[in-house]
Amino acid sequence: ENIQEIESKDISEGGICISTKSKYSPGSTVVLQLFLGNKLINIEGRVIWEKQSGNNLYDLGIKYIKASEEEIKEIKNYIEEF
Repeated sequence: ENIQEIESKDISEGGICISTKSKYSPGSTVVLQLFLGNKLINIEGRVIWEKQSGNNLYDLGIKYIKASEEEIKEIKNYIEEF
């Protein structure tokens, strides 16, 4: 189990782009804990793409594969606040 604190670069109702120190192959499954304001959401996702972004960091495009309607609603509400 590889637990990391990561930073999101972009978030949408369908997925998220993150920067991480670990390389993941497309097709890998990841579990994300998203802190959206004062809410914590756990979502399972699949790595769609990966690219090195310098300084030993990798950007990952992740599509949500297991998320409830309520979790997607929370993400949508979070996005609309910004």
